[in-house]
Amino acid sequence: MRNMKNYLNLVLMGVLMICLAVSAVGCNQNSGAATDGIDVDLTKLSSTMLTAEIDNIFKNSADYIGKTIKLSGPYRTIFFSASNQTQHFILIKDGDACCEEFMEFKLNGDRKFPDDYPEDNTLVEVVGEFNSYDERGSTYYYLKADDLKIIKAPWQ
Repeated sequence: MRNMKNYLNLVLMGVLMICLAVSAVGCNQNSGAATDGIDVDLTKLSSTMLTAEIDNIFKNSADYIGKTIKLSGPYRTIFFSASNQTQHFILIKDGDACCEEFMEFKLNGDRKFPDDYPEDNTLVEVVGEFNSYDERGSTYYYLKADDLKIIKAPWQ
């Protein structure tokens, strides 16, 4: 009889652990609860989870098209001579700070570079709709944003 009670306790513990794991996965699926019209808030994730979620967004991009994503990080520009355009990015570093990824963003409206943009390495936050565009036979992904929030200038 005692072995049966031990067995039932183990089974109940196992069921409880499975319920907790499923609950955690469900919460992590959208990177937290959607608030203020934001579908995926990447600003609340650790660097390791942020890198994993960015990888997921780019690997499963069709699932994210049209979703509103919030992201923060250092602002960077890259000038592409082939298109004669300056493109705007948020830098994403992994937990070990050894690898970098970039999320491009485009501000809506009539913005001029460099007048309407901060200097490189300014910590910024962008909320935008995940979209894509095709250029020279390749598909690229970006956030279509209304504004750019400066969190901290590089000299502060």
